[in-house]
Amino acid sequence: MRTERLACQQLNTAREGIFEKFANGVESIRPYLSRADITREALPYHQRFDLVVSYDVFEHLPPEALPGVMSKVFSVTDKAVLGIYVLDEPIAMWHNWFNKPHADHLCERTSAWWIDTLSSLGYVATHLPLARKGTLLVRPRSKWRSH
Repeated sequence: MRTERLACQQLNTAREGIFEKFANGVESIRPYLSRADITREALPYHQRFDLVVSYDVFEHLPPEALPGVMSKVFSVTDKAVLGIYVLDEPIAMWHNWFNKPHADHLCERTSAWWIDTLSSLGYVATHLPLARKGTLLVRPRSKWRSH
């Protein structure tokens, strides 16, 4: 396992300046950070990673962008953990009951929708035990092995 490099990808930053605040607060990883609009740009990496982790990004993507985004993510890895804000989590149900839905959540769906959609795109997505409902381990179906 490669541990000498850390890649942190901030995709589709909703609030201006949040990326810079994060990068400035963690100087030791600043050389490994980059920002890209994954719906329009290629990923800025020329190597492969053991794992890609993305939290609270995918719900901000338009559904029609998912095939291309997934292809880009899996051009640099064979597995990813996606933490997605899903409608069947208690926090989302509470938030949507008392507040307006998130205007910037272009793909706010249930965890079942995500698993089905990722499956239709050629990926196997499974819930990670003891994690929130929207935390999924995702692999290309062609590389998936049951144990």
